[in-house]
Amino acid sequence: MVAEGEPAELRSRFGTGATVEWTGSDGTPQSLVAETPTLTVTELAARFEGEIPGLKIGRPTLEDVYMRLTVRLVPPAPGT
Repeated sequence: MVAEGEPAELRSRFGTGATVEWTGSDGTPQSLVAETPTLTVTELAARFEGEIPGLKIGRPTLEDVYMRLTVRLVPPAPGT
């Protein structure tokens, strides 16, 4: 067993925060992982003076947490 708990608790303990994605002023995709996504969005809104182009906010799913936990248990393949 790798971890035990309710799904929300596991996401909270082993997730990495929220991913905030947007389109930069030059048209390139931007993203960062934020523990305080509301603050990040507020700062972006001030930078863009309103609407943030291409804004998306996502939190880790239970599957994301599972993959993060189990990938640590799998040894690297020989020769890598």
